[in-house]
Parts: sequence; C-alpha cells; structure tokens
Amino acid sequence: MTYFQKLYKAITLDVAFYEMVESDKSLTNQALMTVILVSIVQGIIIGSLNPIILAQGALGSVVRWIIWSMFIVFVGTKILPEPTTSSNTGELLRVLGFASAPGLLYGLKIFPFIGGLVEVMVPFLQIAAFTVAVRQALDFQSTVRAVGVSIVAMILMMISLMLFIGFTWFFIGIAENAVSTTNPLIGA
Repeated sequence: MTYFQKLYKAITLDVAFYEMVESDKSLTNQALMTVILVSIVQGIIIGSLNPIILAQGALGSVVRWIIWSMFIVFVGTKILPEPTTSSNTGELLRVLGFASAPGLLYGLKIFPFIGGLVEVMVPFLQIAAFTVAVRQALDFQSTVRAVGVSIVAMILMMISLMLFIGFTWFFIGIAENAVSTTNPLIGA
C-alpha cells in the first residue's frame, strides 16, 4: 500500500486501516510525515510561504502530537481503561499521526466554490478520525469511551498548559524584578 493510499484510508475513517497502523511500528515515520505535511498545507493555505514560519508551525504540530499522544495513553490506560485496553505511546503516535490526515483537505480551499464547505467539514472529519484512532489504539469497544478519554485528556492538557504558562510568567516576573548583583559602591 502506498503512502497516498494510507492517507486516503485515514481520511475515509477505515477502521481496519487504523487497526493495522496501531500494530505496525514501521509506520511511525509516516505518521510523523503526515503531521508535518498537514501543518505545512495549513500554513500555506493561511497565506504563509515563509519557510521559517512553516518550519515553526511544523515543529509546534509535532510537539503537540507527541504531548497529546502521551496524555491520551495516560488517561486511556490509567484513568478510563476498559478490561481489554492495552496500548502505549508508540501506538497512539501512529494512529493520531494518520488521524490528522483530514487536515490535508484544507488544500481544497483554493477552489472558491467549495472553500466554505471545506472550512466547516474538515474539523468534524478530524474529530471523527481522532475518535476512531483513539478507539482502535486503546482497544475500546465503546466509541463513547474514546470520546470521553479524549475530553478528559484535553482538560488535563489545558490545565498543564495553564500551569506551565503561569509558572513561566511567575519566573519571568522574578527575573525582571531581580535586584542587580553589582555593588554601586565599587568603582564609584
């Protein structure tokens, strides 16, 4: 199966494909490539052809992909598992990487007559793809549980992000208000 056939299966929510991706460790690099490709397509569509901005967007997407996968594994295997749940970060990296593939459809926004439809449809397709990916990677029988795990993981991720930002601003404030270590009497 070619890479483009895999992208098609990911976009069309092929459950058997996601099950195959979950267990095939050789597809991790292609999942990473999908995350980067989606980021670049979205960056170009919003009007940026600056390679530095596109690279920053791609790096941010990769970091979010890794962190999101870790949160999903934690919530899905430790907080809300089913009796059959067995997964790891690698499995979630692969399935969530391919689940980002519907974002490639943003490239269709260049066609004026369907641009608005694409803008509305793609986020729903991405949510559906992520739900299928989580359900398959965590071996859930219930789609509702997959949605619940995603919601709980998102809440934990937002709390972590707020704490990180809060601590960052706290330490920046301390650093900006620090007293100079130079002695004004020396060299006066």
